[in-house]
Amino acid sequence: MFHLTPPWGVRLSFGCLVLATGCSDYAFHAEKVVEDAAATTAQPQVVVSPDPVDFGTLDSVQAVTQTVTIGNTGQAELRLDAVRIDGASAFAVTDPEVETLPPGAQTTLVVSYAPTEDRADHDARLDVSSNAEGRPTASVRLLGSIAVFGTDSGTSGPDEAPACTCPEDFAPTEDGTMCFQQTEAPAAATGEEMEVCAVTPYPSYGKFGVLYPGGTNLRDSYWGQDDDTPNGRLNDVGVWSCRSTGASEAGVEPIASWIGFNVCVHVEADGDYLLGLGGDNRVRFQVDGIPFMEQPDSHTRNFNYWWMESISLTAGAHVLTIEGYNAGSIAGFGAELSGPFPAGSVIDDDAMQAANYADHIIWNTSDAIGSAFPIGDEVSWECPNGMVFNGCEEPICVSREVVPCL
Repeated sequence: MFHLTPPWGVRLSFGCLVLATGCSDYAFHAEKVVEDAAATTAQPQVVVSPDPVDFGTLDSVQAVTQTVTIGNTGQAELRLDAVRIDGASAFAVTDPEVETLPPGAQTTLVVSYAPTEDRADHDARLDVSSNAEGRPTASVRLLGSIAVFGTDSGTSGPDEAPACTCPEDFAPTEDGTMCFQQTEAPAAATGEEMEVCAVTPYPSYGKFGVLYPGGTNLRDSYWGQDDDTPNGRLNDVGVWSCRSTGASEAGVEPIASWIGFNVCVHVEADGDYLLGLGGDNRVRFQVDGIPFMEQPDSHTRNFNYWWMESISLTAGAHVLTIEGYNAGSIAGFGAELSGPFPAGSVIDDDAMQAANYADHIIWNTSDAIGSAFPIGDEVSWECPNGMVFNGCEEPICVSREVVPCL
């Protein structure tokens, strides 16, 4: 069982998928990096605090700030490559005061929280990317709420302060104490963008059916079966880059390079979820920046089976990262998430089979067909200076400026 909470407070238990004979190389390997002090004495290490950054509950529409500290606890120079926020656009962040930190040094940045609603709860994640070995991205949770009671039309009474006058292109907050302006811009994908197409149907995709972590294997037309016709989940939901611009089926490019995309899935309830995936030749999957599954080689078992696991998620937004790797010839990768199921209800093969997987699918990779993803070994988005990435609703860059009333 794998457990994750939204991008923060992650609790993971890792292992291999167990077949009837025990732990096998036929499994995905989800590896938790355990730092070996002797091996990392000459490496930088990044830490970010506090965690969480909690702005509490505001009783008026206003902008508040908190200082976040970034430190280098390693033994080599730390390079800060980027900071970004995933989640609610009510949060914004400044650049760090410095971009490089010698061992033992610290720097700071400022996170602001400026909600515009009367009542709301906001969640986000602050990511700090660096050259740290093993854990290049450090993340902390951002929390904030607002509950304004007794709001009226905003007309000033005889005992109230005069209405706020704002600079051009700024709007007053609802309590009339500040002015704000939010700017959005499209995020730019790194590398060359290619269109997402459905995989080229292939009888070997899923021909051995679904494989559960305890070794149970089922074959039918839904999961896949060896009957010389393309069927099964990978043929149904698999994707790869289009053969050419405007084509309806996938081609083979790129070769010897990872290709993929991020997607934000809104989970409405706490519980257990079933994750199925497969890839030709390899696939890797992350949840909220935490590696969850990765096929360690290019063996045909990676796409002959539809691999099944369970994952525990809490309600909220989760960023899924799915990438595939083509070692040659045709290619494709696919994944889908099904649930929710009651917590602890899909802990073994029998329970997973009994769950109504097909009728509870909330996301799969075929949802991305017709969109574009970048190619290359690193899948990311870039923002103009002074703006932060907000990737939950759509890939946009956001900046928020708050100024006093005139």
